[in-house]
Amino acid sequence: MAKLQDIIEYLDSNFKTRELENYKEETGITHDANKDIKKIGYATNLTPEVVELANQSNVDLILTHHDAWHFIFGIKEKSDQLLKKYEISHYYNHLPLDDSDFGTNSTLAKELGLVEVKKTCNEDGFMCGVIGEYQEPKSFNEFKDLVESKLGEKVQSWKFNNKDVNKVFILCGAGFMTSHMKEAVEENCDVYLTGEKILYTVEYAKISKMDLVVGSHTFIELFGVKSMAELVLDKFDVEIKWLEEEHIEEIGFNQK
Repeated sequence: MAKLQDIIEYLDSNFKTRELENYKEETGITHDANKDIKKIGYATNLTPEVVELANQSNVDLILTHHDAWHFIFGIKEKSDQLLKKYEISHYYNHLPLDDSDFGTNSTLAKELGLVEVKKTCNEDGFMCGVIGEYQEPKSFNEFKDLVESKLGEKVQSWKFNNKDVNKVFILCGAGFMTSHMKEAVEENCDVYLTGEKILYTVEYAKISKMDLVVGSHTFIELFGVKSMAELVLDKFDVEIKWLEEEHIEEIGFNQK
C-alpha cells in the first residue's frame, strides 16, 4: 500500500527532464481519488474501456502514456466521469517518458535486441526517438517478424532497399512526419520504425530508399508504460496489472 503523492514524487524523480520548463505540461495527475494505492493498472491510453478494465480488476491507480485526448470529442469527459464514479486515480506521462532511458523508445530498442547509440527527435527539449544498432545484421523479414512478435500484432511494412537491417531509427507513437524521417535518412539508417504513417511517410521512405515498418500507436509504446509501472513495483508494496487494450488499429488493414 502506498500514498498516491509518494508514488508520483518517486516517478518524477526518475526523469532527467523534470527540470524542463514544460515538464508539468506533459505529465500529471488527472484525477486523485484520495485513497491509498494497493493495485496499479497500466495501459498506453486513457479511454473509457481502460477505466472499465481497471474497475473490473480492482485497480486503485491507472498509469498511462497518454491522457484522454480532448480532440476525440467526448472521450476525456467520459473517462473522467468513470474515474470519479469508480474512485480510481490516474497519472500520465507523455514526452518525458518518450525521452527517458526506461521509456517508450529505449525500452522497445532493448526488446528488439538493439544497442542504443543515440537519442534523437528533439521536441521542446524532449528527445522522442532513438537510433539502435545490431551487432549481427538481420534480414528485413526477420526484423519485421520480431517486431510483430513483440507487439503481438501484424505490422505494415515496405521494403525499399536491398540491405539487411543493421541500423534502426525508432520513433514510437505518431512518427509519420517527413521531417523526423529526414533525420533517419541523414543518419544512414536502414529501417524507420514507428507507430503511425500517412501517404507522405510512405512516399518519402520510397524516394529515400528507407525501409519502413509501422506498428500501432498503442502497442509500440506499451513497453515504456510497463517499465514505468515496474519502477513503482520495485519501490512500493503494490501490485501491478496490464490493462490490455484492443488491437483496434490493426483491425482495419487486417480484415479480409
